[in-house]
Amino acid sequence: MRKKNKWFWMMLVAFLCCGISQVAYALTPNDVNDNSLTVEFEYDGVVYEDVEVTIYYVASWENHEFVLTDTFADSGIVLEPTTTPSASEWREIGEVLEEYIHDIGCDCEDCQHTDAEGISVFEHLENGVYYVEFADVYCEDGILTSDPVVITLPAYEGTTNTWDYDPVVDLKLALLSWEEPEDPDDPDDPDDPDKTRRPKDPDEPEDSDEPEDPDTPDKPENPDTPDEPENPDTPDDPDIPGIPQTGSWNWLIAPLALVGMLLFALGFFGMMKRGKDEDE
Repeated sequence: MRKKNKWFWMMLVAFLCCGISQVAYALTPNDVNDNSLTVEFEYDGVVYEDVEVTIYYVASWENHEFVLTDTFADSGIVLEPTTTPSASEWREIGEVLEEYIHDIGCDCEDCQHTDAEGISVFEHLENGVYYVEFADVYCEDGILTSDPVVITLPAYEGTTNTWDYDPVVDLKLALLSWEEPEDPDDPDDPDDPDKTRRPKDPDEPEDSDEPEDPDTPDKPENPDTPDEPENPDTPDDPDIPGIPQTGSWNWLIAPLALVGMLLFALGFFGMMKRGKDEDE
């Protein structure tokens, strides 16, 4: 009886040890660091091509804990490795990351566009936490938008207690309808203003008397032809004027002329006498 109990307890302990080891293995991702992430952009049965999808590497998985990357070290978020955040907590973390990324302009890990089937696949991603952002899509009925997505790679599957190294993002898309402006209330018709009376036609001015035609002026008489002028008498030749008297010293002319004649005569006789003396 004791041997049976001994074997029973040994088998029970072995079973518990195996179960605990399996649970510990399931809760701890491996160190392969080779994950993929698939994004499907579909709404109401319609897939959307060429939608921009951007991912950011927020935290790495090191020594069984999350370590924020240098880019997000100052973001202010806290990631506890021992607890799994709820959906609302993940949403709050996503809102903080969205604001932080847009404020400082973080560099992304990768950016792609969905293909013709509305799918975008990111491969060879390391273990850790990723932030996934989607561009809004403008369609005929409004704007398709989605809350930011925060996901761990590999992704933990609580129902199967396993890790998914190739998860597919389940987008929660919402359609924001175009807002049509409300029809403004029809304004009240304004009161009819008092009708202004049409002014009476002004009295027409009396016809003024037409001016009389002016009298035709008399034709002027032709003036008398003037008499021909008489030929004037031929004037006498004017007297030739003498030498004009130019001053009060005119009385000296005669005496000076006489003196000159005397000097000439004396000189002439002197020359004659000198000639005779030389002949002798």
